[in-house]
Amino acid sequence: MSGRDEDLECGPLFTKADGSVVETILSREFFSGRIDVLEAPPGTCVVFQLGLTPPTATNFTGTSHTVTATLTANGSPLQASFSYTGTNPGDDTITACADINNNGSCDPEEPTATAQKTWEAQITVTGTTFNAVEGNSVTAVVATVTDPDPASTGAEYSATIDWGDTTSSAGTLSGPVGGPFDVSGTHTYAEEGTYTVTVTVTDTDFPANHGTATSTADVADAALTASCATPAVSLQAFSGNVATFTDANPLGETGDFTATIDWGDISSSAGVVTGPVGGPFTVSGSHTYASTGTFTIKVHIVDVGGSTADTSCDVLIFAFAPGGGAFVIGDKNSGNGTSVTFWGSQWSKLNSLSAGSAPASFKGFAKNPSVPSCGTDWSTDPGNSAPPPAGPLPAFMGVIVTSSSSKSGAQISGNTPHIVVVQTNAGYDANPGHAGTGTVVAQVC
Repeated sequence: MSGRDEDLECGPLFTKADGSVVETILSREFFSGRIDVLEAPPGTCVVFQLGLTPPTATNFTGTSHTVTATLTANGSPLQASFSYTGTNPGDDTITACADINNNGSCDPEEPTATAQKTWEAQITVTGTTFNAVEGNSVTAVVATVTDPDPASTGAEYSATIDWGDTTSSAGTLSGPVGGPFDVSGTHTYAEEGTYTVTVTVTDTDFPANHGTATSTADVADAALTASCATPAVSLQAFSGNVATFTDANPLGETGDFTATIDWGDISSSAGVVTGPVGGPFTVSGSHTYASTGTFTIKVHIVDVGGSTADTSCDVLIFAFAPGGGAFVIGDKNSGNGTSVTFWGSQWSKLNSLSAGSAPASFKGFAKNPSVPSCGTDWSTDPGNSAPPPAGPLPAFMGVIVTSSSSKSGAQISGNTPHIVVVQTNAGYDANPGHAGTGTVVAQVC
């Protein structure tokens, strides 16, 4: 009769002649008490565990990556390391096993472990040149990104654009799978000029993979558009607006501009630019003409950024009768192109008034007010007792238009609904026998 009394305890690991490692157990023979070392089924006494460090990693292609394998047997570690270099971008799965059976393969009962490895190719960011206009929003491609990974997408990256004017913003990447990708952004430059734009692109999953490029923004001065604002007629002492203009830059302000006014009589002066930020703007100036007539006023406007605008228009310069006061015509004779008699013994017969005939003693000159204006009544003495100017008269003279005139005592008066400009003819004299005549050429008011 024979048999085993009991299995006493786990024995040492045993390496067999074929190199495989087996577990053992100490066992006592029932009759003799002999203790034998017997091979035990795998897992009876020893628990093997295998791990890989790091379990995940990302590296550039062409660089070496080291993986450490740790095998523990009932908590006692054994380590082995190995390195390899990835040549292509993409993902690798590393699988390792402990070849306890020493047969060159991973058997089901042997411990295994895996690690994930991502290989990234270095991206390249290339700058470019783009155009913009000051004060106007521009959306432009500011750089191009290439990635050797044919599976790459624009969503893998983030971009920052330093616009070169102390401001920055995020960029947007777009393009087909595998690239190339365009980096776009939207920005408004306040002033014209050349700006150095810095574009930085970063792989969001692997920040070490980034690139920077320098681009150039050529920002043009916004265009100016000018138009004439000079009145059609003016007294010799001109003071007022001569032009208006707009700037395509909504951030433009008066300090950006200078203006020069050519008054058309071989003289010029600086204009005054006024207006709100963004415009529209007005150019004004003051000038006294030495004579009457038609003059072409030219305005030249310059932006500090280089843009210019020009405009011109004609103005008829006139004067009232020299020495104060003004000549008068009837309102029914006041249309442009009408030949008129503004002074003479037959004035009341040659001028028609809407309210009826003027007093026969009125010869055509009103001494008050000194400078007439529309809506202000005039008055004078009969005949030539309020002496008119001796002459010569201005070539283009302001004349009162009256629709009503009456005499009260020694005074003749009337209204002033309009004032016109009359181009005077030769032949005038202060004596009523020498009529003052001319042609109506413009309306003042």
